[in-house]
Amino acid sequence: MGKGVEQVGIITNNYIRWNYAHFLDYAADRIFLQKVGGGYIFIHRMLMEHFAEMKLEN
Repeated sequence: MGKGVEQVGIITNNYIRWNYAHFLDYAADRIFLQKVGGGYIFIHRMLMEHFAEMKLEN
């Protein structure tokens, strides 16, 4: 998986279920992510940058 997708998983950890494959497929169905080979990439660069710049809450 790409770095951006991993960051989304970390940021949204309190909101997603344990089935990450389902979560990633759900995001791809809603055109936030695109399936590429065996992984996913963000469709929108600005969205990827937004998640990458977010600070994690403790």
